[in-house]
Amino acid sequence: TKFIKIVELKSIDNPSFKDVSPKDWAAESIKKAAQLGLVAGRPDGTFGPNESLQVGDAFTFLDRLLLSHNRMESKLPRSTVEKYFTDKEHWAFENMASVGSKLNEKTLKVMSEMKSKPLTRGLLAQALYELTNGELISEKPVPTFTDTSNSANQEAIKYCVSTGLLKGTSKNTMSPEKELTRAELMAVLIRLDEMLK
Repeated sequence: TKFIKIVELKSIDNPSFKDVSPKDWAAESIKKAAQLGLVAGRPDGTFGPNESLQVGDAFTFLDRLLLSHNRMESKLPRSTVEKYFTDKEHWAFENMASVGSKLNEKTLKVMSEMKSKPLTRGLLAQALYELTNGELISEKPVPTFTDTSNSANQEAIKYCVSTGLLKGTSKNTMSPEKELTRAELMAVLIRLDEMLK
């Protein structure tokens, strides 16, 4: 029982953030994420849509969504997870441990080494691939991206694009090394929410 933490998602009926215009490309996704209780914004009324995310931030949002769909099965034992996520005082430790337990050990190791570095789009693709066990329906054609051939996450990127979880940054680029933004993750979370229903 010492590993159990109650997670309560608090829905926001009419979310509004000072720095998110209704015309912003991710405005609807951000609004839906707040309505689902996945995100609440900041005390000053802002959201920070263009800010990058660290592993702790991204895993907290992902964990909330997975829990809302009763996705709790682990691949790795807690003892393995705690070899990599060692700071039990970290504000997001429980979320990182929860999501980390659903990844392959190689990916868990890479994520733990990120520390305070921003998470990349390529690493998000890898996490999504493993968190869904590659089981989502792949039906969209995958463009020939000019910047993914050397990515360690190439297979995961193809999967995420073919399922519709991720989109390219242009017609022929994926930008796997680009820092993931809060707005981008909200868009992914809403797509994943629909796919898990």
